[in-house]
Amino acid sequence: MDKKFLMTHLVCGYPNLKKTKDIIEAMNDGGAKYIEVQIPFSDPIADGPLIEDASKDAINNQITVKKCLDFISSLDEKLRKKIIIVTYANIIFKYGIENFVSKLSKLKLYGILIPDLLPEYDEGLSNFCNKYKIHNILIISKNTNLNRIKYLNKKGNGFFYVTARNGITGEKTIFNLETLNWLKKIKDIIIKPIALGFGINSKDQILKIKEFTDIVVVGSHFIKIINENKNCKKIYEVIRKETEKLVNFL
Repeated sequence: MDKKFLMTHLVCGYPNLKKTKDIIEAMNDGGAKYIEVQIPFSDPIADGPLIEDASKDAINNQITVKKCLDFISSLDEKLRKKIIIVTYANIIFKYGIENFVSKLSKLKLYGILIPDLLPEYDEGLSNFCNKYKIHNILIISKNTNLNRIKYLNKKGNGFFYVTARNGITGEKTIFNLETLNWLKKIKDIIIKPIALGFGINSKDQILKIKEFTDIVVVGSHFIKIINENKNCKKIYEVIRKETEKLVNFL
């Protein structure tokens, strides 16, 4: 893609469902191409403290998987088409994989991303996503060797999510020459668009990486802003302006 896009992130039900709706609308109005909506989970192994704490607060607010799906179904179809559900394997195993994917297909959203599920051991998730026409977003990390990236290139659909470093979300990522060369190798292999995330929150980072990615993912940064403004009546305006600012760097 010649044009570069922004993907944002939030936890469904944090700080509450009313403000979740305001935040999604603000991200949309600010120009985000995709919006990751995370279903809160008690043991989110890929998430740093910010997202983990937001998930705990949402769970303490009695936010369940069903409430998340009901909430998304209440959104306008234009918004739902931007949404990527982020969740963990335990949730969809408990729900029943086909049942879960089937429910997502009725919501007409963009896709699903499950950080702790490899395509070889996904219990049929990829097949169900194909059956119900939901994009199954696969992940490439810095531990993924080039042969496996070539293998994944044949498996994924929609786009690929590339983590810019190992570890958990939230910590700032330094884009040194080694990382940029690694991103270039991925870009040369992967045919579909690439979404690059983990620790991205500044103009300097975005200007440095946008040559190597199609979609810039800003996650924990938004959770931090939501956290700082969770009691603010103008949270819509705060999130919209921040989204707009980041889009303008692309």
